[in-house]
Amino acid sequence: MRWPHKKFIQALLCERYGPDQVLEELDKWNLPFPTQDLQDIYMEIKPRQAAYFNHRKREIDREFLDRENLHQMWAYYFKKPTEVDTTSIKGAFALLENLQLRVLLYAMALVGISAEDIELIINGKFDINASSDDVDAFLFYFFNLNDFNYSEKALLKEVFAKDVPTKRAFKVALEGDRNYMLWKLGVAPDKSFEQMLRDMLDDSYYLFKEKAKTDPDTAIKFGGLSVKLADRLERVIQNDQKADDLFSEVKFDIEKNNEIVKVPTADDIGAEVGGKFDDYEVKSKLPKFKDMENINSVAPQKPKNIDDYEG
Repeated sequence: MRWPHKKFIQALLCERYGPDQVLEELDKWNLPFPTQDLQDIYMEIKPRQAAYFNHRKREIDREFLDRENLHQMWAYYFKKPTEVDTTSIKGAFALLENLQLRVLLYAMALVGISAEDIELIINGKFDINASSDDVDAFLFYFFNLNDFNYSEKALLKEVFAKDVPTKRAFKVALEGDRNYMLWKLGVAPDKSFEQMLRDMLDDSYYLFKEKAKTDPDTAIKFGGLSVKLADRLERVIQNDQKADDLFSEVKFDIEKNNEIVKVPTADDIGAEVGGKFDDYEVKSKLPKFKDMENINSVAPQKPKNIDDYEG
């Protein structure tokens, strides 16, 4: 079985943690893992740093940690002196220890919401200041679903979903409907995505200006977020514009006297409508009323009761 928190486990092993120590740390962070699979991960990483694992006095190769993308986690978790920036790891643990955010992040990752949009949703809904790096670190070390297929994701439910909120989140997320999942978990945006981006862009920009002279590090953070938000907003606007352009080009054909008649567009009509609608004979493809009862079996069913999704 594949494990989404494999990288965190590898970081623990790089401190020469034994099985009991690894499992204790995982339990501390509500990250399930079977003892029997631990040896497989250890044997996967040991040959890549054999001298370190075979000799207690040897230090681990920092370049090895860099290659394996373990340096940040290892340095932060074990308080090692390092030049790498570990700020995002601290942010990732802040997300992990919050039950509501942890479950929500699991669900959004399962349903395929991008890390970029996850950042925007949780910041906009919970009024927190999680950076994209925080979200990236969470999804890399604690819930990395890269290349997971549906069956592999479904298996995780049996292992991760030990409490009611997590079971509910996994169940809804695995159905694959993003909007329904967000609504069900109580984080459906109460404004349009575009407006949410605009509000966050305003906040980030003014916080950047406010902190520019007194707190340069924070100012840089908000400046970077402003750029990301502006880029995301531009893409949302462009996509909306494409949709509008596409709709404006749609032409409807109506059959009249066995000929195809082009229905004029708004540009063709101008300020006045030429002709009467009675001039057109619209041949409906819908069944007659007397036949309607025969198609009840394929009519859309009413939505499931919310209670069906509990537990």
